[in-house]
Amino acid sequence: YTKKELILTYDVPGAKIAVIYNGMEQKNFDFNEEEKKEIRAKFGVHKKSTVIFVGRLEERKGLSLLLQAFKQVLTQIDAHLVIVGSGDQKPYKQLACSLGVMNRVIFTGHVDELSLRKLYSICDVFALSSRLEGFGLTIIEAMSAGKPVVATKVGGIPEIVNSGENGILVEVDDLDGLANGICTYLRDEKLAKNVGKRNAKYARERFCWEKCAKEMERVYTQLILEKNRDCEF
Repeated sequence: YTKKELILTYDVPGAKIAVIYNGMEQKNFDFNEEEKKEIRAKFGVHKKSTVIFVGRLEERKGLSLLLQAFKQVLTQIDAHLVIVGSGDQKPYKQLACSLGVMNRVIFTGHVDELSLRKLYSICDVFALSSRLEGFGLTIIEAMSAGKPVVATKVGGIPEIVNSGENGILVEVDDLDGLANGICTYLRDEKLAKNVGKRNAKYARERFCWEKCAKEMERVYTQLILEKNRDCEF
């Protein structure tokens, strides 16, 4: 996505651009039942089926769309939506109230890193309804935590999520698609676990810092060799 933007905006030749994906520190998402019970009690997450959103509370993240989709989810499945992130909660709380879903939506605000990992561990599906998105680092976090992903087909997200394989992609503003995608994983626990297991392996292998460093080394080595060849003439 970023490569295409550079080519279109600055007319940079594609051959001059190397794409190296972000690395992510490998973290522990394996918590015992007592720890999960504590985090559930801390934030009031008591429903068996739980959806999590992680990101700044702003409209480019499409949070209004997610709340509307979640209303549809609740017509089929009794669930909680956990919204994690800093920003102005007021407009989204007002929307949740007007939609009649406020009693099923939990706004945590900003949380520390350990609490975030614990929240990932107790949720079933990660949902990201962005209207604009660069790379979508929280998707990698969710995958690392072994969660299936339902997200919008924008920016760099399709480079991470292969729809139908490690998640479900929907068009921006596709309310029904977003709700149906979430319900797909909430209804089928076995499917969600299998996809989540693949995602954890995928994130660990593709987005580790070791791979990122090797790619950087490869690119710089290639540049040095090309420079040396140019200097010989």
